[in-house]
Amino acid sequence: MNDNPGKSPTGGKQHLAAGRRLYVGNIPYSMDAQRLVEVFAHYGFVAERPQVILDKETQQPKGFGFVELATPQLAEQAVALIDGQMVDGRAMRVAPANERPARTGGVSGGRDTGTHWDRDRGR
Repeated sequence: MNDNPGKSPTGGKQHLAAGRRLYVGNIPYSMDAQRLVEVFAHYGFVAERPQVILDKETQQPKGFGFVELATPQLAEQAVALIDGQMVDGRAMRVAPANERPARTGGVSGGRDTGTHWDRDRGR
C-alpha cells in the first residue's frame, strides 16, 4: 500500500492532476477564468484552477484554457457533456489535456555560464 499519495509505489513523483485536467478550446476571446468556472457550473461541475491562456506580448486571451475537476471520472463526464456545446456563440471544445513534458535546459540554452576556477585565478 502506498501511504504517500504524492509518490508512486516506485518512489517517483506523480502528477496529482493526471486525468483531471481538461483543455477547453474555441472559447470566446472575452471569456475570463471566472466565466469558465460559470460555464462548468451551468452543467453541474465544479471547475478548479481555471486558467485562460493569454498571449505573452499583448496579454489578450488566445481562445483556450484549462480547468481541473475533482476526479478523472468527473473529467470524463464533463468531456462527454460539454464538448461541442455552444457558449457565447461558439462551439466549445473540451478534451483531456495533454501534459507537457518537463522542460530541460535553462535560460542559458545549454551554454556553460558558470565561473571557471582556473580562469578566475589567473591561470
